[in-house]
Formats: sequence, structure tokens, C-alpha cells
Amino acid sequence: MDLNILILAFNPHAALAIWLALLLAAGTAVLAAAWLSLRAWRRTQELYRIVFEDAADAVVIAGRDLRVLQVNARALELAGYSRQELVGRDLRDLLLAEDLAANPLRLEEIAAGKTVLNERRIRRKDGRVIS
Repeated sequence: MDLNILILAFNPHAALAIWLALLLAAGTAVLAAAWLSLRAWRRTQELYRIVFEDAADAVVIAGRDLRVLQVNARALELAGYSRQELVGRDLRDLLLAEDLAANPLRLEEIAAGKTVLNERRIRRKDGRVIS
């Protein structure tokens, strides 16, 4: 499957959460399920929930078109949006235009399979900026 996704984590040290989210978003976990017993698969799902959904760090996963695919509870809390309001929305709607101009998303590197870590400010639904 040729799928490039962008994961925006507000704490660049959230490597494990990002890795698990990337596996699930890319469908790799579905392939892995064929190799795991049902018990192991359930444990994998539980780990995903713990690491991604219950993470203290905000994680937003966007597709190649920069539309939000998945978002965890912490990201929803920080951004002030509901899951329904964020999923499908353009990721750039959350980022500050001046930040994007000064530090573009580096999509070419992501498309080439490189890991790109950046801290970004976001604009909440109520207009406040979160650093």
C-alpha cells in the first residue's frame, strides 16, 4: 500500500504513540493481525488505546491531502474541537499561517519516507493560540 501520512504530535518525544498510530493509519496493523493470535491482536488493540487514545500528548494524523484522519483525546482537548469537527478537516486550518510560511511542513521529506519532527503552534476553535 502506497500511503504517505503526516503525524503532527505536539510533543516530538511521543515516538511510540506516533509509531503505533502510523501502523494503524497505514493499515499495517490489519496485516499484522493475520500473523497474530486473537489474544495477541486484542493486546495490540489495548496497547494502541493506551498509547494513542490515552496519551498525554496530542497526536493528529493527516493524509497526503492534509485532511485529518485520526486524532486522539488530548488533541481534541487542546484544540477545543469535537472529533467530528476535526476528522476530514484540512490540517492547515489548525496551524498558524505565519508559522507555515516560516517553517513549511516539509511534505517532500515525508513523502520520501523520512521522519520529520517539528513543534507547531495551533489555533484553537475559540481563536486562542496554543504553543
